[in-house]
Amino acid sequence: MNMMKLPMQALAGLLSLLLFLIPTHQNFGQSKNRVVRSSNTSSGAIDSSAALNNLATDIRSLLTMSSELKSGSVGIRVVSLRNGKSLFDLNSEKPLTPASTTKLLTTYSALLLFGSDYEIPTILYGAVKPEKGIIKGDLFIKGHGDPLFSVGDIDELIVKLKSAGVKRIEGDVVGDGTYFDSVYERKDYSGDADHVVDLPPVAALGIENNMVTVVVSSSRTAGQLCNVQTFPPSSGFVIANSAKSYAASKKKSTTKKKRRRRSSLEEYIPDQSIPKASIGRFGDEEYFDEGRENVEEGIAISLTTDEDGRQTIHVSGTLGVNKTVSKRYEIKNPPAVVAGMFFDRLRTNGIEITGAVRTGATLQKAVPLAEFRRPLTQVINTVMKQSHNHYAEYVFKMIGAASGSGKGENATATQARAAIRQCMEASSAPFESCVVNDGSGLSRRNLISPQALVATLVAAYNNRPLWKALYEALSVAGKDGTLRKRMKGTRAEGNVHGKTGTLKNVSALTGYVTSADGEMLAFAMITNGYNVGTYKSVENKVAERLADFSWNEGKAVPE
Repeated sequence: MNMMKLPMQALAGLLSLLLFLIPTHQNFGQSKNRVVRSSNTSSGAIDSSAALNNLATDIRSLLTMSSELKSGSVGIRVVSLRNGKSLFDLNSEKPLTPASTTKLLTTYSALLLFGSDYEIPTILYGAVKPEKGIIKGDLFIKGHGDPLFSVGDIDELIVKLKSAGVKRIEGDVVGDGTYFDSVYERKDYSGDADHVVDLPPVAALGIENNMVTVVVSSSRTAGQLCNVQTFPPSSGFVIANSAKSYAASKKKSTTKKKRRRRSSLEEYIPDQSIPKASIGRFGDEEYFDEGRENVEEGIAISLTTDEDGRQTIHVSGTLGVNKTVSKRYEIKNPPAVVAGMFFDRLRTNGIEITGAVRTGATLQKAVPLAEFRRPLTQVINTVMKQSHNHYAEYVFKMIGAASGSGKGENATATQARAAIRQCMEASSAPFESCVVNDGSGLSRRNLISPQALVATLVAAYNNRPLWKALYEALSVAGKDGTLRKRMKGTRAEGNVHGKTGTLKNVSALTGYVTSADGEMLAFAMITNGYNVGTYKSVENKVAERLADFSWNEGKAVPE
């Protein structure tokens, strides 16, 4: 496949799918009025209306949120995938703030657009074809949105470059992040007024989650200049260091460090935040705070960014002899840091470079030299199971980048929103009143109805290659991901495959569950309000009731 034509090919694939998608959940090749027979009843048919009345009565009795019910801020929809019949419906057409169930639409759209076998490329290009091991021009590293790109992946590309016989580069090493636009902050391209939580930059070419750890180490001798290193290491950083070691007092501190106490809701909020400078783990995700300064040892660390996007790391103060402190920060210009890493590691591997490090677009006539590929499914599995906000935004921007070369400051995000809407409409999801501003669901201005979520699940189920990838990416109740601690010891454990959603004023759950009769159901439940813990409990009970559902609950009637 021609890498430079990837976006147009991907868009063509989407347009083809728009024409050939299976119709909506109202047409499964079976009548919506089909009477379902019980395997345990031979004397007659099952009264399906009685079974449904029992189910509706039980679900309504579980909905203890009187104020939310009165205001219409809770919506539920349950549909049978056997015949398309609606088993329960409450305010399902009303768009509500969905939190991380937005990731269902992001993932579905990416699978529909790219295909479940797509691999995200990172490619090395030469300005010209190497001659006798020499590239007489620049070396370009072009990213296409791999959020997992790492130091090890860089080394793999360098091994491939050396295997191709390249020994000298007579030009610059150029980091190319132009597959996405240059608006890296989710808050900026989502249009949100508040941060909700901070995410690292979302850049087409990035490294190690676009976070840098600054490590300051003192020598064994007082008065010596401290050593400052970064991980990932890169000449894309400038280090300004005046910190020195000192002979610490032998008096032991009697101050006890307080341990941060976890709240009872922490197990429910693994999808609410992503890295800045690490202060530990919260549920399944790590929290970071760039504003923290390590003052315990008298060391001050700060980062500044110049007009060219290069970050300078400023280190000052004193550190006791033979000690180490560290702190994490966002990488503000990931393409420059990746280019700097390539530059350094190429030289370490014996490849000469006559130029410098910079960022820019790959020349149209550049020659591909080596590539690294990451399966899309590897990324979406983390997005869905762990509700990974940062990676979800990467997938969101990949959707936009593959949908065309739009114009404007927020071109990639604008195209992503339009492409997701196209995917929803092609899947017959009622989306007129729905709003998607980002890929993770952190935006409180997102609006999605339970009806739209269920329609997406139904459309995915009818597209078998896509459904397999989506189903395997969902969290499994009582087993893994954000549902690993929920519904244990019930028929829902190991049965419900779902996507959770949690914000301070939102709780949601959507996915698939198999009933006691072996019938697969698609469901969605969204509640907006301030009793998130209660909502989670209700979601569990509703899902458990669906897992217990049987048409045998109806009375047998004569044939």
